[in-house]
This record gives sequence, C-alpha cells and structure tokens, in this order.
Amino acid sequence: MNLGTHLTTQSILTKKGMLLMIYSDISEVMGLQSPGFIQDLCTKNNLVISSTYSKAFYPPNYVKKEAVDPLHRFKKMSKLILYEITRP
Repeated sequence: MNLGTHLTTQSILTKKGMLLMIYSDISEVMGLQSPGFIQDLCTKNNLVISSTYSKAFYPPNYVKKEAVDPLHRFKKMSKLILYEITRP
C-alpha cells in the first residue's frame, strides 16, 4: 500500500481521515532503513504523525525458546510502534 496515496486521496464524505499503523523498527536497528523513515514519508506526503505509542518487541523477561533465531539480537533491541497519522 502506498501510504501517501492512501491518505491523500479525497474521501467522498470528509478529508479528516486517520490511519493507525503498527510498525516495527527492526529494519532501522539492522541498518536497512534510515532512522526517521516514517516521519520523512509523512512529511513528503503532507501528513502528520499525531501520536505514537511504542513497546519493546520482546518483554524484558523474555526467554528465547527456539534454538536458532538469526534475528534474535535485533529483536531484543527493536520496538513496535503504533502511529496515528492524519492530514494537517
């Protein structure tokens, strides 16, 4: 889905749409995506991040159960973020 197209397309009833997006920053932690990517994308498409809520990817007391998880060390440093994105 193209975020910019999704929120900039005029709605039949209103222009006051809202998008809730659940995002993991694991790609930033791994160095595959630049920090602030979502903010830059919103700015480029004339959108605003109204609020955010973040939580650790794993709870603090998480014990790895699988023998091999090549992404485990990145997941330990990552968080899940809930973005509320609106038009200005």
